[in-house]
Amino acid sequence: VTVGTTSTQLAPARPGRTTVSLNNASTSGQTITLTGGATIPPGAARDIPTTAAIFGVSSAAGGVIHVVETY
Repeated sequence: VTVGTTSTQLAPARPGRTTVSLNNASTSGQTITLTGGATIPPGAARDIPTTAAIFGVSSAAGGVIHVVETY
């Protein structure tokens, strides 16, 4: 998912999902900030156990985050 400097939906709400894995694949140093304030620096990953939608904002245009949903 390409993430800009305005809120971007990274994963929709899904009742049957158990976890969302997010990997910041940005190549220009962008940090991704999730709703609620958690951050994912470049090259880092975070697993979030949730069925809710997840949104994020990049520190600069052109952020990239890989999303994997587990059911």
